[in-house]
Amino acid sequence: DSWNTLRQTLSTQRRVTVTMQRRDGRTVHVRKATRPQPGHQTLGTILKLDPNPGRTHRVLV
Repeated sequence: DSWNTLRQTLSTQRRVTVTMQRRDGRTVHVRKATRPQPGHQTLGTILKLDPNPGRTHRVLV
């Protein structure tokens, strides 16, 4: 595949942030990567990349 094809395939995996309001009025933000698609998994194996980039982040404000 070309570099553009690889970039296009990998660009479809996203990081998502969910914001929730707690009963005590504080806000919780949770950020996590979407699940890798088969194309991501194949490229990750070939390029030795982590299939789940980033960790899950939880922030309490």
